[in-house]
Amino acid sequence: MGVSVSSSFAVIVVGALVAFGVFYSASANSFERVQEANQGQNDRFDRVQNTRITVTAAEVIDSTPCTVRVNATNDGETALALPDTDVLVDGVYATDWAADTRVEGDRNTSDWFPAERLSLNVTVDGTPERVKVVTGSGVAATRPITGGSAC
Repeated sequence: MGVSVSSSFAVIVVGALVAFGVFYSASANSFERVQEANQGQNDRFDRVQNTRITVTAAEVIDSTPCTVRVNATNDGETALALPDTDVLVDGVYATDWAADTRVEGDRNTSDWFPAERLSLNVTVDGTPERVKVVTGSGVAATRPITGGSAC
């Protein structure tokens, strides 16, 4: 057993250590990414589970143009963002409601906290029958519109 066997063994050991280091780094980074993705999924699931809204009233308040006032309450434990909230009237996405929105009477807020009431007005075409309010996490509530024959 000469120097050539010892040096060959040393080269093999160094190569194995380098290969293990590369493998370990790649697998550790992949594991961290999977853990972060699982944590994000769990956070989204918790947010959905803790979100609950109720549409307490939906009524026609003006017939020309046909305007519907919608009142909804955040019954959950999650603060909601108004820009992430959507309103549908008879399945049609409403885009003009954000300008006339109040949360507990405040027009200058974009947050909708638990136990607060959101009031908004939507202008629609035709005779509306139902309204649906959808939060950013996908939780929704629907209510029939009263006074719909006035439009």
